[in-house]
Amino acid sequence: MTELGEYAILNNRKIIRIEGAAGVRRNKLYVQMLGDFSLVYMGERLTLERNNYTKAAQLLQYLLYRHGQPIHRDELVRLLYVDGEVASPQNNLKVNIFRLRRLISETGLPDGQYIVQSHGCYAWEGEVDVEVDAFRFERLALEALGTQAVSEEREAMLLRAAEAYTGDFLPMLGFSGWARAEADRYRELYVRVVSEAARLLTRDGSGDGARELLHRAVGHCPDCEELQTQYIYTLLGNRLFREAMDTYTAAERQLSMTDDWQPSPALSALGRRISGDLLGADEVVDLLVRDNPGAESREENCSCSYSVFVSCFNYARSIAARGKQCPYLVLCTLRERNGFMPEQNAHLERAAGALRAGMSGSLHDSDLLARYSPSQYLILMGNATRQECEKTAQWLKERYSRLTPEPNIQLITDVAPILESPENLEALHG
Repeated sequence: MTELGEYAILNNRKIIRIEGAAGVRRNKLYVQMLGDFSLVYMGERLTLERNNYTKAAQLLQYLLYRHGQPIHRDELVRLLYVDGEVASPQNNLKVNIFRLRRLISETGLPDGQYIVQSHGCYAWEGEVDVEVDAFRFERLALEALGTQAVSEEREAMLLRAAEAYTGDFLPMLGFSGWARAEADRYRELYVRVVSEAARLLTRDGSGDGARELLHRAVGHCPDCEELQTQYIYTLLGNRLFREAMDTYTAAERQLSMTDDWQPSPALSALGRRISGDLLGADEVVDLLVRDNPGAESREENCSCSYSVFVSCFNYARSIAARGKQCPYLVLCTLRERNGFMPEQNAHLERAAGALRAGMSGSLHDSDLLARYSPSQYLILMGNATRQECEKTAQWLKERYSRLTPEPNIQLITDVAPILESPENLEALHG
């Protein structure tokens, strides 16, 4: 629950009143910008636009974030409009300001202009005070991090600040430079708060408290390696070995989706520790057999994260360079019939599902599969000739064409030896 003065928003939907809130003015506009965008006045949620992506909505968000400050129209034009997006950005800005004033007058806020203009500048002003949850979080976080209070009091302040963070700043504006910069700043502050609070909780022996805090934090920041590492260490400290392994695997999969990601020494060491702390080799074999006794889909036996695939690929190349057999790489690409790459949407996911279903009947247990991108899959075939790989690729195309519910998205396959050197290939094939 995130307090907004005397009101709270639960799961971005339900609004409740916090009884006994002292010194809080009822005629205050509470603005949520962390995790979502919403307005609450007198206990009622205000709706101005059907979605938060329109120019009017973006204008409102920026004016509220800078409430009380004059903003020159040139700055608003630069923030809201891409070059060439509209014929006359300044006229379009005036139209949206007029429209926004009309929408505000219909919300139930006290009569007033709210968006005032002076000397080429606009500002949000009015009789109703504005409270933004992002400012409240920042104030609580800086106070907690800067206090010299004893550890118990500092711990409570840090936890209160962490609770005030309910998600990325204006996530619907990830395409906007100013919102993205503020989102990064608030997230960095949140990571500092959580890391310090978890350290204090762990030092005081509050293992459950640190685990709950970090579990919530990695939900907000799944691509933060620092929080993922802390969370896994906390699980290990509580002897939750299986949960630690599952979390490590999920974190590696999530982080590997980031461009040019390489695991930090801390995360690599953590992976080695998990492998050593969990089970012995015989126990791991028994566990794998027990958890997956002849999976119905062969894809389940050979699917892995992209980072694992790269490691296996490099290992296979080193073995092939010394041996007499060359593994092959099969690249499967989903492409629209007009030649363009499909957009990442439900149509692509349905096509990908049909491709995975086709793979389940075409791949062997010795093959390795990874999703390289939303529209491409990699298959490493180690125990097959080129002709066998091309035959498998043809089977995939035939099965996909029968299974896919997306006839406009076709499957293209390409086969290549993983040793590209002609000399090596000649030696391998005599």
